[in-house]
Amino acid sequence: MTRDDFIQKYWSYYSMLERNCKEISRYVDFREENYSTCSNEIIGQLLDVGAEFDHMCKTVCGMMDEERTNVSDYANWLIDNVRGIRNVKIKVVGNNLVLAPFKNWNRKKAGDLYWWKAYNNVKHNRTESYVEGNLKNLLSALAALYYLEMYLVKRIANESGNPRAIDVPSNASFMFRIEEWKTRFSVIGHNYYIDFDETM
Repeated sequence: MTRDDFIQKYWSYYSMLERNCKEISRYVDFREENYSTCSNEIIGQLLDVGAEFDHMCKTVCGMMDEERTNVSDYANWLIDNVRGIRNVKIKVVGNNLVLAPFKNWNRKKAGDLYWWKAYNNVKHNRTESYVEGNLKNLLSALAALYYLEMYLVKRIANESGNPRAIDVPSNASFMFRIEEWKTRFSVIGHNYYIDFDETM
């Protein structure tokens, strides 16, 4: 996969999901006091984000051609191959929220990852699990997806053989920043970048 493929097939869709989520903040502030807020809109977005996370896991883990994969397969591959994934912290831009979307993820009970479990519960039994379609689970699911997007574009650059390959998407997220995440380039505008090596 090339970076152009990534932007067209993955990042553009992620950006749409992020815009949709950001729109919720017009009505519900992104703060811990509102984490339990649930609605049909939040449920709909959680279902979209969860489905895309599933697809992104297949891509990142190289499992697109396998017929049956599940969250345990993804957890095993990601925990083995993405150092420190369970300790990832993602800041929500514009407030003091810090999300840990992979915290306590484990191989034996991979499906118990809190927001993934909520996504599946809402997907399969919305009547009983309506309250799990809440703001905290949506933000956490989207943050997890964002992390995989950033991981993939960086991996594509690293595997390209070009030491100056751009290792960030075409535009920056306006919702998230990954703590202690290092890239060669930084996005300063749509398709405009700073090369940190040249500025030092």
